[in-house]
Amino acid sequence: MTFKFFYFVILINLFFTKTFSQSEKIYVAWWNVENLFDTIDHVDNFPQKGNDDEFTPNGKNKWTSERYFQKLENLSEIISLMNDENCPDILGICEVENESVLNDLIKKIGEKKSYKILHKESPDLRGIDVAFIYDSKKIEKISFDYRSINLGDSSLPTRDIVFAEFKMNEKNIIIIGNHWPSRRGGKEKSESKRIIAAQTLKTLIDSILFSKPNSEIISMGDFNDTPNDISIKDYLNASSEKTDLFNAMFELEEKNLGSYLYNNEWDFIDQMILTKTFFDNKNFEFETANVFKKDFMFETEGKFKGAPFRTYGGEKYLGGFSDHLPIYVILNLK
Repeated sequence: MTFKFFYFVILINLFFTKTFSQSEKIYVAWWNVENLFDTIDHVDNFPQKGNDDEFTPNGKNKWTSERYFQKLENLSEIISLMNDENCPDILGICEVENESVLNDLIKKIGEKKSYKILHKESPDLRGIDVAFIYDSKKIEKISFDYRSINLGDSSLPTRDIVFAEFKMNEKNIIIIGNHWPSRRGGKEKSESKRIIAAQTLKTLIDSILFSKPNSEIISMGDFNDTPNDISIKDYLNASSEKTDLFNAMFELEEKNLGSYLYNNEWDFIDQMILTKTFFDNKNFEFETANVFKKDFMFETEGKFKGAPFRTYGGEKYLGGFSDHLPIYVILNLK
């Protein structure tokens, strides 16, 4: 009887130790999901956009309900595999058309997470936005806001920077989501736009730290520049050093990894950038950063062999996941 009781106590302790340990980690991910559009022409609802015609059944891409739901199935499969098949605790997403597609996505993910959505319609002419989904059972949303990026040309607006403050285990963290202007027209020609985006983000981070000096902030997103480009390195002042803004992708880039393949070279245009407070404070401890990938997420033949298995290759429907790979960081709650 005594032995049975002793054995029972050990099992209970193991159970609670495991549960506690799991709750002490937070998995924060980012993914450019490549044109998650519904099939509806939204020109009447969003006349300032009106450029989603290609993602309609009669449009250039022949974007049917079957293709849309296959896209949702593909994305939900990857999201469900992340974090040891427990889904990210917080996931930043870009290239989503509206809140409706996000609702459809979390329905596909199912009950692994009690996901809630943080989304704002941005002025982007193609209608693509930046958003967050987060596990509302584990994490409490404190606030959600945005900053516009003023490129000096109101006829060509870009995506807003969105940011949210979350709380878990009585500890707060701020997440900032970015999707900076693309390299359309060439890297050098478009570089000034990303410099403006970098200045806007740096001002936002500085203002948060001025009002709350101990804030722990992750800036993540598709920056359309690499860690060594001047927008990131010189204007945002993000580097491999843990003295100001720590770019968690530097070490991975040195291993020839990346989130995006261009001209047969892997680049980290998707990045996770952490304030030095993660290394000064006692709330969160940075554990690791990485790219999430599985063999089936890559093309295995043809001219796209070795590249991420994407939804479209030019105008050809491929039926894959995205042209970007997800990235993530794992933090330990102290």
